[in-house]
Amino acid sequence: MGLVVIAVGALLFAPTSDATTFTVSTNPYSANGTLSMSNPYDAHELTAATGQNVAYTMTVTTSGACAELFYVKGHNVNPNSQYYQGYSTSGCVSSFSKTFPVASSDGTAFTVMVASTASTAVAYSVTITVTTPALPTWIVPLLALAIIVVVVVVVVVVVARRRRKSAAPPPMAPPPSGPPRTP
Repeated sequence: MGLVVIAVGALLFAPTSDATTFTVSTNPYSANGTLSMSNPYDAHELTAATGQNVAYTMTVTTSGACAELFYVKGHNVNPNSQYYQGYSTSGCVSSFSKTFPVASSDGTAFTVMVASTASTAVAYSVTITVTTPALPTWIVPLLALAIIVVVVVVVVVVVARRRRKSAAPPPMAPPPSGPPRTP
C-alpha cells in the first residue's frame, strides 16, 4: 500500500484551482458536488483511528461524464500530498468504491479528493463511512497462531503415546506359586 505523490498538476496548479474543502462531520457522511474548470477538485477531509475502516463511494451523476478519486494521506491537499494508489482510481471513472483499513503507520487524517479535468461541469455524489470492525485486525493472526500451536501439541501427544505403547516390553509370565525349588 505505497503512497504516491499526487501527479495531478493540471488540477492543482490551474490559476483558479482552489479546492472546495469539506469537513466530514457526520457518520455516515454524504455530499453532492459539482466540479468545473474553475473548481476542478473537491476535498472531503476526515479523521479515523487506527483499527477503523474508512468505506467511501463516489458516483458521477452527470450522464456520460467521469471523475477521479484520490484517497489522500492527511488534510490540506497540495502538490506534495501523497495518495494511496491501491485505494484510488487509476483513471477517470463513473463510480468507485473502496474500504481502507487504517493501520498505525497511516496516521488519523485522510482526504477523499474528487477531481475532474473535463471542460464541462461534472456532478457527483460521495458517501464516506468510518466503522470499527467487530474483531480487531490483530486478533486474526493471533487466533491463527493459537490454532497452530494447539494442533502441534495434539500431534506431539498422540505420537508420543503411540510410541510409548509400542516400546513397552511384552508382559511377563506371573511368578510361580508355591515354595521355591532348590536344585
